[in-house]
Amino acid sequence: MGTSGLVLAVPQADAAVGRWRRRHDPAARAGMPAHVTLVYPFIAASERDAGVITTLTDLFAAEPKFELSFERLGRFADALWLAPEPDAPVRRLIGTLAQAFPGYAPYGGAFDAATPHLTIARGERRILDGVAAAYRARSMGPINCRLTAASLYIRDGRGWRLTHRFDLG
Repeated sequence: MGTSGLVLAVPQADAAVGRWRRRHDPAARAGMPAHVTLVYPFIAASERDAGVITTLTDLFAAEPKFELSFERLGRFADALWLAPEPDAPVRRLIGTLAQAFPGYAPYGGAFDAATPHLTIARGERRILDGVAAAYRARSMGPINCRLTAASLYIRDGRGWRLTHRFDLG
């Protein structure tokens, strides 16, 4: 019971995109903060043990803290998102996690390669077009942040909740 996900939380994005996320992203309404996904779905709570937590602690501690900027919009068929720049540190973390936990590919292996992104809205084209236009009209420049930790969230019957935080570097 309980799906989990490893993410890089980006609280700085909430001021810029939080209102759209709360309205158009079910994960936001369920308690997931603005974030870039590293691995989802990840180990179920019933399968997570001290060894998994130790491995994650050591893995993230070996990775340096880094800066990201979000300004460029991107689209999937059902989602509008912001691209992290540079995306190399995120891709490196995704690759490191894939090596450490080969049974947990990003998005269950549904895509050839994970595209690092911060989701703003999900829905049909007209919704995404409207949010994109509103974001462009309101945007005051890039969202800048320093990533110092990764977070493990679990989804239970009440929504997403933080269970562990892993410091980088």
